[in-house]
Amino acid sequence: MFILSLEGPDGDHEKRRIERGFEIAPVPLKLEHRDRDLVGLGSYIVNAVADCNGCHSAGPPTEFASPAGNPYFLSPPLSGKEQINLATYLGGGRDFGPVGSVAHLYSRNLTPDNTGLPIGGRTYD
Repeated sequence: MFILSLEGPDGDHEKRRIERGFEIAPVPLKLEHRDRDLVGLGSYIVNAVADCNGCHSAGPPTEFASPAGNPYFLSPPLSGKEQINLATYLGGGRDFGPVGSVAHLYSRNLTPDNTGLPIGGRTYD
């Protein structure tokens, strides 16, 4: 469970996370009509903490821009020079194979449509 509060003695720590979220965002972040702090914190959670793109891309062959952008192929590995494949970033489609009675379980596309909502127009509620 993530705590999104910016109040209290840990507020400076949260502010650093928010700013780091903006620094590491691999795509431009839309701020119009949005809470800037929540957008930055969301980027921090998605890109630094949870590695959402790890599952919500079509898998390792498409997750990075090229083998040279794959952090596991870099020397030294995980050096911060990875290059995310922006064409597939959070685009879903990773096949996790059979799960129970489901023949194939695919990760969902998390990119927004032209309205700014997730693909299909689903709201948070």
